[in-house]
Parts: sequence; C-alpha cells; structure tokens
Amino acid sequence: MIDFTTVITALISAAVGIVATLGSRKTSKEEIGHKMLERAQEEIVRLDSDKLRLEKRVRLLEGELDEKEDKLRHNEFERKKLIDQLDAALRELEETKTKANKLKEKIAALEALTEGEN
Repeated sequence: MIDFTTVITALISAAVGIVATLGSRKTSKEEIGHKMLERAQEEIVRLDSDKLRLEKRVRLLEGELDEKEDKLRHNEFERKKLIDQLDAALRELEETKTKANKLKEKIAALEALTEGEN
C-alpha cells in the first residue's frame, strides 16, 4: 500500500530543494535549460548504452536458441533413425521366426518319414 503522506512529504521536500537551489544561485532560465539539456543528453547516452548491451544479449540468446534448435533437430533425426533400425530389426526377427517355424515343420516331417521307414 502506498503511504500518501510519505509521497507528499517527498514531493514537498523536492520542491523546497529546487526552489532553494534556484533562489540561492539566482540561476537564469537559460542556465536551467542548459542543465536540463545536459541531463537529457546524459540520459540518452545511458539509454543508448543500455540498448547496445541489450541488443548484444539478444544476439547471444538468439545464438543459444539456434544451437538448441539444431541439437533438437539432430536428436529428432537420430531418434527417427533408431526407430527405423528397430523396425527393420523387428521385421528381420519376424522373418527369422517364420523361417525357423518352417524349418521345424520340415524337420518334424522328415522325422516322421524316417520313423515311418523304420
């Protein structure tokens, strides 16, 4: 919650300070304008510096994002490749099982023939 008494007191203190400064120095409007211009220029320089720092940070973060996206795409490619290899191995296993069953049937048939001849 904002304490309005503190805010009003701070505003009054600031106003008294400004009036005292202006009164004691007896500065002219031109001097006040010059000071305000200097402060504005200093603020512009500070803001430009902040802008450059933030632009650099954005570029770094974009670079990190690109790297992570590349890794993600690579991992997705590797995952798909492994899935394809697994599918191929499963198909080969099924084919091997089918061949083994056929061989078992042939062996059983041959055993039946040899037992029938004995």
